[in-house]
Amino acid sequence: METFFGRLYKYKESEFKNAKENYLTEILSQCLIVDLQFREKFLALLEIKNAKELVCKTQYADKDYGRPDLYILVDEKIEIIIECKVDNTQSLKQLEKYSELLKKRNSEERHLVFLTKYYELTEDFKDVAFSHIRWFQVYKLLIGSTNQLSIEFSKYLIEEKMSTVVPFNKTELNAIKSFSETLGKMNDFLGRVKDVLKSRTNSPIRQDISIQERIIGLICNLKTGRLWIGFYQFDNHDEIQVCVSIEANKADSHFKELHQYLDSKNFNNYENEEGLRTWLNAHNLSDFFKNETFNVEEAVSFIEERLDALGPWFFK
Repeated sequence: METFFGRLYKYKESEFKNAKENYLTEILSQCLIVDLQFREKFLALLEIKNAKELVCKTQYADKDYGRPDLYILVDEKIEIIIECKVDNTQSLKQLEKYSELLKKRNSEERHLVFLTKYYELTEDFKDVAFSHIRWFQVYKLLIGSTNQLSIEFSKYLIEEKMSTVVPFNKTELNAIKSFSETLGKMNDFLGRVKDVLKSRTNSPIRQDISIQERIIGLICNLKTGRLWIGFYQFDNHDEIQVCVSIEANKADSHFKELHQYLDSKNFNNYENEEGLRTWLNAHNLSDFFKNETFNVEEAVSFIEERLDALGPWFFK
């Protein structure tokens, strides 16, 4: 039987991987299980009262509809799916899929919950009760609890600046003024990168931008994996990096040889939640600056060298 701490350990951080969302989901799930006072308050937020039994499953998997963060069954008749986010935004059609998953069930009540740090615009969902909850609301529900885990959880939410509504400050407002110009310059650089990539493959290349996830890059689906090139700030790094990454399936027959080859070429690697392996090579953006100016040619050469290393496996 898998324990709570065993599940938490799966989400330990590495240099290029941060699993804070899953980490918080596990703690939230455990608090709902062991803290009856917090459970009652949380369910009341969804207008569910007088609950007697509750079952929580994290990373609940459905082959057709994906992997919601948290599945809850109340009194064997009320089903709840919770999608938890910290700084990341919702994935394309993610909430719609979970709504469809709930609608195919025969439960008396079906609830879809979107739990985020920041407010996000969402669509209305038919045939399910939809709630958009913020982490600061969870913190408020934890106040006054005598359960030790809930007490520590509330302290952690304060530590992570998730216990209150986050306001703008002057520095952030000044950053917004220059953001559009900076984004334009990044896109100019990615235009150069796209030309380099088009010389190596005929596969479609599309842009990948998520400001909340700190991603501005290009994606290309190759025959043996998905290639990503662009600007990205990893959670454990203080600055933005220029990154080249490739993703492949562990079930591929050539996986072992590929892993050994990319390791020899100084690509770091980690395994994501879908069981895929991602290899990446990244340098700090500041490494490409000379006299306070971004050296485009040097950065393009960096990417070309990484693509040359990937060539024998991905650009045949």
